[in-house]
Amino acid sequence: MPSKPNDIPDLTKTAALADAAANDVPIIGASGDLWAAPARTAKPAIKDAPPATWTRLGLVGEDGVAFGNSRDTADIMVWQSLYAARRLTTSVENTLKFAMASWSRASMSFAFAGGAWSGDAAAGYTYTPPAPGSEEERAVLLRWVDGTFSAQIYLPRTVVSENEDLTLKRDEGALLGVTVAALGEAGAPAWQFDSLDARFAPPAAPDA
Repeated sequence: MPSKPNDIPDLTKTAALADAAANDVPIIGASGDLWAAPARTAKPAIKDAPPATWTRLGLVGEDGVAFGNSRDTADIMVWQSLYAARRLTTSVENTLKFAMASWSRASMSFAFAGGAWSGDAAAGYTYTPPAPGSEEERAVLLRWVDGTFSAQIYLPRTVVSENEDLTLKRDEGALLGVTVAALGEAGAPAWQFDSLDARFAPPAAPDA
């Protein structure tokens, strides 16, 4: 029996359903890298390798990187209601928390927010941390991949807000653990997210 017109598959809808199914797959942080640069260094396009102004921070501990987004709010109460009439955001904090497993001039200087190096191969190399209140600001770039998925988070101004204790043990790596906090600036976003993945494309127009 010949097929009816309604039996012909709609390839456009089939492709759309396949794309929707692919977009429903959870994303994981399979691997990635971190870079640092002077504060306000321009964000590299996600399709390009970071230029020489960005320094790769090396290996990161197995726990990866945690991006924090928290806010403090204040409720405006009124006499006529037990519920808040308004809720105001009074402060926002964005952070990246990670532990560097590579020890180098770049990772040490980043972990302690600046400082100075001296010495040579004969005498040895000495690191002196910055004086309190003179810590350096840095731009930070986080990129990660999961199969064909890739994304980045860019923070144009950050400062180290916390250092984890340095633990030296027989059966653990010695990690330089830090938390960096984003700093705000009028007219500029505190952070941005970029990805080439199709799941972030504008939704298709509904069928007529």
